[in-house]
Amino acid sequence: MIFFSLQIDNAILFCDIGGMKLVIKNLNDSNAEMRSISSAILATSLQNNPKVKVYCIKEGVLHHFVRALSTEVELPVKKKLLFALSAMVRNFPYAQTKFGELGGFSVLAKLFTLPGTSEEATKLSERTLTLVVDLLEEHQSVTKDNKHHSSEELLTQYQNFPLLEHLLQNGFCEIVGNLLENIPQREFESTTEVILKAAMKLKDSCFQQFKEHTVKFKSLHDNLLKLYHQDTEFDFYRDLSEVAKKLYLFLMEKDEL
Repeated sequence: MIFFSLQIDNAILFCDIGGMKLVIKNLNDSNAEMRSISSAILATSLQNNPKVKVYCIKEGVLHHFVRALSTEVELPVKKKLLFALSAMVRNFPYAQTKFGELGGFSVLAKLFTLPGTSEEATKLSERTLTLVVDLLEEHQSVTKDNKHHSSEELLTQYQNFPLLEHLLQNGFCEIVGNLLENIPQREFESTTEVILKAAMKLKDSCFQQFKEHTVKFKSLHDNLLKLYHQDTEFDFYRDLSEVAKKLYLFLMEKDEL
């Protein structure tokens, strides 16, 4: 079924015959495996498929996502739900607006405080923050750069959705600061990368919160540079160290003004 839904036309047909209604309904099934399968089907069906996105939003899928992410106790299922949500809201400002109106960003913020094993919690935090960073980059691309020459209607939709306001109101400055202070071990480099990306995107709005972590940015730069010198063929560490340095210098310079 998941493979079948990967085909855009198949996913649309599945909606037309009423199959997607059952999938959405099964997000609340008592069986965790059924909830997991339903989330996976939605995730694959929604990717790059505007017709399925419109169908699902009319069927109230965002209400189901918000409720399920709030109540789901199985972390593997939560990860698939987050994947499905990401597929739904990316490049769809109307869905982002509705998600915000439903309190969705408050639900995302709570995903950073879930109990669980270190690896599970770290990966869920990383994926949640990745979604936030992607949305910030998407909004910047359309409203400031407009690299893709978006239509006036689409541009207006992005401009009317206060993404940054939602993030600030739901404590994402503090969330990124806390994640920064608890950056995991070396095997989670992708987590370090997304934390620094988020910090760069939010630095102007989160200066007051981030300045408490100025020393951490400096030590992170030093540690990443040390890792790069141990393996100079791996530019990843050098590039990350430069981001940490930029953030450190930004905070130092602004604090002196």
